[in-house]
Amino acid sequence: MFEEIANGAGPQGATLYVPKGTLNLYNQANVWKDFGHIIDPATCTISYTASEKLPGYEGSLDVGKTTFGPAIISHTFSNGTGTITCAGEITQIGNISPAYSQEPFRACSDLKSITIPNSVTTIGFCAFCESGLTSIEIPDSVTSIGELAFEGCTGLTSPIINSTLLVYVPASYEGEYEIPDGIKTICGGAFIDANLSSIRIGESVKTIEDFAFDNSKISELHLNNKRPESLRLAESAFASLENCTLFVPVGAGYRFRFDYRFKIFKEITNIIGNNK
Repeated sequence: MFEEIANGAGPQGATLYVPKGTLNLYNQANVWKDFGHIIDPATCTISYTASEKLPGYEGSLDVGKTTFGPAIISHTFSNGTGTITCAGEITQIGNISPAYSQEPFRACSDLKSITIPNSVTTIGFCAFCESGLTSIEIPDSVTSIGELAFEGCTGLTSPIINSTLLVYVPASYEGEYEIPDGIKTICGGAFIDANLSSIRIGESVKTIEDFAFDNSKISELHLNNKRPESLRLAESAFASLENCTLFVPVGAGYRFRFDYRFKIFKEITNIIGNNK
C-alpha cells in the first residue's frame, strides 16, 4: 500500500486525513494527487443568511483552494441560513491582490449577512463588492483588507470596523464623521463615494491606504497629528481630495505644507477645530 502511494497510485477518490497544520504540504505534493479530498481534521465554517442558497460553493477542491485556502467539503442551506464547511482553518476570503483576485461574494445579491471565523486574517480585493449585504462583523483577527472589498454594498447602513481597522463607511452617511479612538488603519476604499462633508481623524490612525477617499465629496479633513512623518500613507491615499481643506493642530501647518504627500489639498490650515 505505501509503495503504491509513493509511486503516485493512491486510492482513487478516497479522502485522506492529515495532521493539523500539514494540509498545504500534502496539497503541494503530487504523490497524494489521486485522493479525492485531503482534509485537516480541524474543519472551519462560514455561516451566512440569504434569500437563497449561494451558488458555486459546493464540495470542490479547486474552488476551495482558490477562494478560502482549504478545500470546501460541504455546503448546506436551510431556512435562510447557509453553512460552508472547509477542510482546515480558513485564513483568507479571496485574494488581497487585484491581479489574483477571486472576488468570492461579488454581486451575490441574495447574501444578507455573513459570520467570518476568527481564523481569517485577510479579506481580499472586491470580496463582497456589489453584494446584498446588510450587516457584517469583522473579527479582530483580520489585519488586511483588499481595496473595494465592500464597494457598492448599498444595503449596509452602519460603518464596518474592528478594533484597529476602519473598513467601510456607507455612502448613505452625511454630515460629519469622527473615526473612533483606537483605529490604526483607514483601509483602501473606506470612504469611497462618501457624501460626508467633514471627517475627523484621531491620533491613533497611523496608516491610510490607497484610494481611501476615492470619489468622495469631503470638503474638510481634520487630522489630529502634529507629525506627518509618523503617518504611513499609500501613494494614492488622498486621491479625489483636490477640493478639500486639511485642518491640522496649531503649530503643525508648516510640517504638512513641506511634506509632498499632502500637496493635493487646496489648503492646509493649522487649526483643528473641535477634534478631541
